[in-house]
Amino acid sequence: MASDSHCAAMNSIYGILMASAGMFILSLAAKHAIRGGIEIDGGIKLAPESIEIYGPALFKAVTLEGHVAKHPRIVIGPGMLDFLTAVTAGTSTERTAIYARQIAGLCREMIVKDSDGHFILDYLGKLILATFSRALPRNEVLIPAKRFVESELARWEAENNLERAERYRKVLAYFNDRLPNL
Repeated sequence: MASDSHCAAMNSIYGILMASAGMFILSLAAKHAIRGGIEIDGGIKLAPESIEIYGPALFKAVTLEGHVAKHPRIVIGPGMLDFLTAVTAGTSTERTAIYARQIAGLCREMIVKDSDGHFILDYLGKLILATFSRALPRNEVLIPAKRFVESELARWEAENNLERAERYRKVLAYFNDRLPNL
């Protein structure tokens, strides 16, 4: 892949990760938990004018969401990790290649290993919170998001649904780890 293609891909991936993080936090603040999967692989449009893509990329993302995520979080697939690693390992001194490596590095900063060993979008990570400092105000978004997670945990514990309670316990632990003073 040429450096210009890497730049276009990295810009798109950066945008996808940032948009996913923002929507994830906003959805929690709106009292709606979501989970997802992000993966890179092949895909095709069924019609030229369509925005829908089908193929291994979609299948793998849906599998990540449905079978790996298991609780509110966005799981990052191995294809995405491999692609970011390949771009950051490049050695070209072309300006576009250097830019692509820098953006790949930023994307990699947005991904962390979760407690179960799966890689996830670090939606409360330093880079994302710094980028969204004005768009995700503490009192209007971050605190309501955390309060929703706490209320869901309490609800499922009260209903003695240990499986669902554990899901929200994990999300709350993530919040407490990333934002201990929230």
